[in-house]
Amino acid sequence: MLNGKRIEGYWYSKDSPQYPKPIAHQLTKTQAKQIFDLIKVKEQESELIYTRGFSRSRIDETVVGTKEYHHKEWLWPEGFAEHYVLKYQVKPSEDFLKFIGWKE
Repeated sequence: MLNGKRIEGYWYSKDSPQYPKPIAHQLTKTQAKQIFDLIKVKEQESELIYTRGFSRSRIDETVVGTKEYHHKEWLWPEGFAEHYVLKYQVKPSEDFLKFIGWKE
């Protein structure tokens, strides 16, 4: 939880050791595309909030965003869908998958 919201796509760093590490290639490319598409629908329904500073990938160190999506009880960073799910096939949590409506 962060600011009273459930979070997804926030990853381990030395400053945030409470978060998990992203694990690449947990999904097939087809699964990743399906999940990506569902996240993009939720992003269209979400409020986009600017954050302080740039977020760097925990996989390849590229800059992945400066904003967060807020939708009902959920919060996730810009770049989560494109970078982690689609590019690296990182599987979101089961709760987030239920939220976006993905059925395996």
